[in-house]
Amino acid sequence: MPKIISILLFVFGISFAQAQCDINRHNTSIDTKWMSCDESLSPNPIRGTSHWIQLSLSEFKAIGNIYLWNIADPDHLNDGANEIAIDVSLDGVTWIESATVFLPIGESTGYYEGEEVVHLDQATAKYILITALTNHGGDCYGLSELKIETVNFPCEDDTVIISDDPIASGVHVAAVSLQSDGGVSDSSEVYLYGEEEVILLPGFMADASSTLLIDNQPCSN
Repeated sequence: MPKIISILLFVFGISFAQAQCDINRHNTSIDTKWMSCDESLSPNPIRGTSHWIQLSLSEFKAIGNIYLWNIADPDHLNDGANEIAIDVSLDGVTWIESATVFLPIGESTGYYEGEEVVHLDQATAKYILITALTNHGGDCYGLSELKIETVNFPCEDDTVIISDDPIASGVHVAAVSLQSDGGVSDSSEVYLYGEEEVILLPGFMADASSTLLIDNQPCSN
């Protein structure tokens, strides 16, 4: 069962919320949207100065479907984003280009339910960058809402043994047993997930300034 992060975009901030009593609908209010009329320097160097939103999640997540709602305010439909780049990152510094999608012009009706634009195939991310590359002919660039589904992390092996020192930042998953005698270095962020068990073998070390999360988590093949 995917978990859902639903985000309602406001002009002066980002608020986690549902748009309507019907979870998939968005209203036409001028106040419920994100709009950028001036480019700014993107955290992803390849995007240069552009119109963008960076989402910071509380921890590493595996990303599934992404849904987008374009601007539904009838006076700003042409400002809605058209071509959109979606990039993901573990640290907010190194980015992976995940998808480029096209979003139709919004509907100025309270029944507007947005679009399922892409599935990121369990890409691991802590930061998600949404860049509006083009719009529908207006002077500004914007969106009304987005919804992100998080899913189980992918796993390929029943038993995984990690002896790296340092262990690479990110999520390490086993379908049954994950075992490690490696090391987690200064400022690294490492998640060790075994669906049935995680065993820290003699010699395993974690620096006091690192982030280490150990848990039993289901994964998907």
